[in-house]
Amino acid sequence: MEEMMKLRKLLDQLVAAGRECEWLEFKESRFNHDYLGKCISALANSSLLLSKERAFIVYGVRNGTLEVVGTRISLAREKIGNEELEGWLHGKLRPRVDFKFHEFLYDNKKIIIVEIDPAPGRPVTFDNVSYIRVGSYTQKLRDHPEKKKKIWRLDDKLVYERQIARTKLTEGDVLALLDYEKYFALKG
Repeated sequence: MEEMMKLRKLLDQLVAAGRECEWLEFKESRFNHDYLGKCISALANSSLLLSKERAFIVYGVRNGTLEVVGTRISLAREKIGNEELEGWLHGKLRPRVDFKFHEFLYDNKKIIIVEIDPAPGRPVTFDNVSYIRVGSYTQKLRDHPEKKKKIWRLDDKLVYERQIARTKLTEGDVLALLDYEKYFALKG
């Protein structure tokens, strides 16, 4: 229930942004797997440039009016051939960028929020092509060399040892990931 409340609050905040932009895309029910891959690439790259913690695609909100109308699609059930959409997208995005599908009901209307991490310091490609958002439009990054140069310059400034490896972990999750018993044994 707590997760549902967080998603409802997130949807309210995204709609309150007032329009699509470099880090936010609204869709009603129109779905195309290739466009979704291009959009994830573009939003990941743009969110890095804008120092945003996340970018979002929201299915179930009418672009223009921002009316919450719901959607008929289900990204979790989409398949490309025999492969699930999420795995197919991860296979086509390089370097890999994390994204999650959140499906929930908002006033009895199905909503899907795709939450996308920023690019990891270099342009994310989909099918070997990098994309970027220019306003509310998804375009090829090669047509915007100034933005491409900024992304690569950001890579030079990153200290990978100081990057966040994982987020939203509980204390128990952290302890499960660390071999702290071995560490303490080695330290005596």
